[in-house]
Amino acid sequence: MKTKKRLLGILLSLALILGLVPGMSLTAYAAEEFTSLQQGDVLHPGDAINSNTTYDPGTGIWLNTNQNPWTLVRGDITGPRSITVSDTGAYYFLKSSNGSFYTGAIEVPPDAHFDGGYWPVGANSDGIYVTAVNVGQYATAVTFAVHEGVAVTGVTLNPSTEQTISVDGSVAFTATVNPGEATDKTVKWSVGGTNSDAVKLYKDAACTEEVGTGATETLTVYALGLEVGDATVTVTSSANSNKYATCALAVRDIPHTGGTADFGLWAALLLAGLSGMGIALTAGKRRKARQ
Repeated sequence: MKTKKRLLGILLSLALILGLVPGMSLTAYAAEEFTSLQQGDVLHPGDAINSNTTYDPGTGIWLNTNQNPWTLVRGDITGPRSITVSDTGAYYFLKSSNGSFYTGAIEVPPDAHFDGGYWPVGANSDGIYVTAVNVGQYATAVTFAVHEGVAVTGVTLNPSTEQTISVDGSVAFTATVNPGEATDKTVKWSVGGTNSDAVKLYKDAACTEEVGTGATETLTVYALGLEVGDATVTVTSSANSNKYATCALAVRDIPHTGGTADFGLWAALLLAGLSGMGIALTAGKRRKARQ
């Protein structure tokens, strides 16, 4: 069983529990707390094991409950007895609530070799997963392996052909991350071109909440024209910066139509049309009366 909690609501508590190193990224996933482990469960960086069950990964030491929660982090081995947490680290580690790391023989690595409890980060990996669970008399045996995620193969943008809007006008852009089952579908939005100040991107059609330049799950944005100029809207995969899509956007000083002058013109035409209909109807009645 696992209890899902959204990232926004638990960010502060995670920081207190994990002693997160600044820069550790939790943007791609909502953190999960596992109150028990089952075969197939996937732990992403930031996820925690907080169970009443003592787990034995089979490497000489248990994941004791008195050191809960055990949280998956990325990090690097920086010395015989030192692991530095980093969101770009080469290994996955389980870190206890007291700051120690599970690395097999003992919780602090005695030298450069380990008996287990660390997992190398792969090109498309997104964490570790449970390959087997066996309940024992004193502890529950559990084995982990690196979980390979689904890589992003491309990003498309709709519309993709050049758009033209007026100052204060807007147009919606929708990004699609392929394949649909990609592990990390977050994107980053940006505006470039000869006049990047001509356009600003928003999350809502009313253009009140800016998208920003960080990773986001927002796949539809609204480009608002601020001033005359030529800009380019770009959406880039957070997982692979080589996967992106662009669309040119021109902001022009398009004359406003539909004002009082136009209304007066249309009213005059309407009245003229109605008057003409009245004349035609009257003439018809006269011809009928003569017959």
